[in-house]
Parts: sequence; C-alpha cells; structure tokens
Amino acid sequence: MNGEDSVLLVYAPEQRPLDYSRRLARLRWRRALCADRAISPAADTPSQDVLQPSGVAVVVRDACSIPSAVPRPLEFFSGRIVPAWPVGSEMTPPPASLRVLEALDWPTDGPKEWRNPPAVGLDVRLLPPEASESFASFVERLFAKAREAAWDRGFRALRLEDSASRELEDLRRLLPRSAKRVCDAADLGTDPMAALERLAGSKETFDAFLFAGLLERLDDPVRALRLARQVASPGAMLIVSVPNVVSASLARDLLEGRFDPMPSGLFDGRHVRWFDRTFFTEALEEAGWTVARREDRAEGARAEDESFLSAIADWPGLDSASLRTRSWVAIAYPK
Repeated sequence: MNGEDSVLLVYAPEQRPLDYSRRLARLRWRRALCADRAISPAADTPSQDVLQPSGVAVVVRDACSIPSAVPRPLEFFSGRIVPAWPVGSEMTPPPASLRVLEALDWPTDGPKEWRNPPAVGLDVRLLPPEASESFASFVERLFAKAREAAWDRGFRALRLEDSASRELEDLRRLLPRSAKRVCDAADLGTDPMAALERLAGSKETFDAFLFAGLLERLDDPVRALRLARQVASPGAMLIVSVPNVVSASLARDLLEGRFDPMPSGLFDGRHVRWFDRTFFTEALEEAGWTVARREDRAEGARAEDESFLSAIADWPGLDSASLRTRSWVAIAYPK
C-alpha cells in the first residue's frame, strides 16, 4: 500500500521519553484513524523524506490525548487542513474505559477560543514540504497554518487528566491538622520504593502518610506499606487509595472481550497491581496497619452501567456495591 492509499500517522518529536503509557496512547491514535502506517521521525529529518507530496497525513503533537474515531479518514482530510478539536476533561466526565469514551456524547460546539490542538490532519498538497526544511520546522509551520483552518467536530481528541491528581486534592483534606511531618506519595519522585527505602534507613518518622495513585504502580505494594509502617510515629495516620478491579466498567469490558489500557484512569497503563475490597484490607493488615475506616468512591452514574447491572442482577453472590465502586479509600493506623 503506497502513501496515497491510506492516512500516514506521524508523531512529532517529543522531549519526554517514550514509555509504556505513551506507547499505548499512540496505539489509540492508530485505531481511531485506521492507520496502518505510523512513523516517528527525528526532529532534523528532512520533511521531504517524511511526507508524500500528494498524500494525506495526521501529525500528532499530544499522543496522550484520546481521539474520537474518524470514519473514512482518507476522505475526511482530503483537500483540507483540519486541527483536532481539543476537548478538555471539564467538558465531559472522565471516561472509565475506552469503550465508555467511544460511546460518549461528545460536545458539538467548537472551542470558543484558540487552543493548541493535539494534532492536525492535512492534505499535503496544501502545505508541501520545502527544500532543506527539517521535520521539526514543518511541524511548526503546519500548526501555525492550522490557526487559520476551520474546526470540524468529526476530528476531536480528549485531553485526559491524571485521575490520581484530582483525587489527591480531595484526600489531602482528610489529613489531620495536627500532622507536622507528612509523607506524601507525590513527593517520593520517580522511584517511590527507593525513596521509602532511604527513609526507612534514615530513621526519620512521620505522623501522616498520603498514598494516592501509588500502590497500583508498584511491583510490591505490601513492602511499600511496610516501609511506611517502619517510619510511622505512634498514632500516625495513613490515607491510601487504590482503583477497584471489580468495577462495573472493567467487568463489562472483560465480558465483551476487551481490555484497553489508557494513559489515565481506571485502565491506566501504568497500573501493575490490582485490588478488590478484601485484598486491599488484607494488604494493609499484612503490612502492619489497622484499617479504621474505608470509603467506597462510587462510579459516575451511567445508564449503560445500570442496564448492565440489571442484566446480571440474578448472578449468585453478586456484589453490586463493589461493581458500583470506582476506587477504595482507607484510613489506617499502625498496629
């Protein structure tokens, strides 16, 4: 298949490393655009070596946004330049899964003001590469040109926020005002386990711990909790949250033969450990903590979830409360 028979997906050079989560995000772009060809040129690659002069391409700057599907993309972008409409998470509820995102009623009004689009699709004949022009220079020229182009709601991308970051602000309100030394997972850096090891070796003590968006990303979450226990002062409070592996969104996806990791949310590609209600409590107890209170953070009410739950209502031993829970939050103290 040559360059004129399909859309060429091109990822603009990025400063951040291409980790697992970002690779997953790129796969979402390939699926949405039905692209069988995707390339990542270096910034100094000649633009004429990247783009077919008579082809159709989509240049992606923010691969971690999630695009809506574009039916017949070759026809959609032919003869025009179209910036991807950046839908913010404030415009739509955070999706629990890719399946939910695909079914969302996306907003139909375009942006009220210019915002840098996550991507731009173009018919290359309208903006052909110039001689001696680097690909990085072409990208800048393309996105500047896109400022003059019309938005089309058929090409949209949702910019996902880190759900753990949103939850963190809520959990911080649970910290006791008397806490003077707080160990916050957000301050442990890129290697939280190593940071906890150093703290345990330094004989420091803390009177509060805030672990949000942490345990599910560690190879050994029980050891992390045990290390925290070692540096906990008497009566220290631990506030910890984990996503729920038996939520209705995940259960339904699995029944439909789907598991679609995403850059954020319940299906975050960085999650390597999973928790249900019982295992969450057991992990804390095993690490030397006593759970004083647990909160079940409910999923946002969606008609499709209620329909799914009604369909399985007669399942023996069904735990409908767990299925309606998005994440677990526990407040614990040292044994």
